[in-house]
Amino acid sequence: MIGSFFNHFIPGGVGGDIVKALELSKNNNCSRAQALTSVLSDRVFGLFAMISFTFIFLLIEYIFYQEAYIIKFLILSGALLLIILLFLLFLPGMLIKFSTHLSTKSSGLLIKLEKLVTTLHFTFITFKNFRIQVKSFFISLALQLLSVYFMFEVVRSLNIPLPSFLIFFSLCCFSFVASAIPIFPAGIGVGQAAIYVLFSNVNEDLAKATIIAITTMQIFNLFYALIGGAIFSFMPKIKKETLEALI
Repeated sequence: MIGSFFNHFIPGGVGGDIVKALELSKNNNCSRAQALTSVLSDRVFGLFAMISFTFIFLLIEYIFYQEAYIIKFLILSGALLLIILLFLLFLPGMLIKFSTHLSTKSSGLLIKLEKLVTTLHFTFITFKNFRIQVKSFFISLALQLLSVYFMFEVVRSLNIPLPSFLIFFSLCCFSFVASAIPIFPAGIGVGQAAIYVLFSNVNEDLAKATIIAITTMQIFNLFYALIGGAIFSFMPKIKKETLEALI
């Protein structure tokens, strides 16, 4: 919740990850580099799962209905999925070579960088663990289904004709990815712009309705973020250490 609170005040939907990493390192006897790469891997694996859902759902929709506008999103999701897959599969080997090169250097900064690179290697190599991937895949699917279903019901309440849930889910996932771009706090504004552009391919009324839906969800999330802010404010030790680390 504290991480969610910071997401609303640091550009992008990932600012709170820094705070989560700091707390993780303090409470689990691990280095900040290990904590940060653990949180980073969570984001990367989540992105991989989200793009995978989008590609699968769009493919199913296109096979059965063959709507013309689906094909460009299907190609885009397929390209993104391939890029992420190659990145996750080949990154560990590249990191080993980079770490070996850095280990020969005597600079203090390069030594710290070498530790970070080594930690990244051990974190991302878990991508090859099938059991971990299946577990994280289905947890991510459940969470995204809750978010998208919330928006789906908001649009339904506005009496706007809806596309199939598979299409709705896929386009929402694209907007969630765009919201993580570090431009505005919590992706506010970016998510609205992305979702309007995406759903305008279906129809204009639906695009306007989905802006209301994603804004409603952001307000709903802000409520929980404010609870995190209250927890942060009433725990002086956490507040002092976190602010010092961020500064």
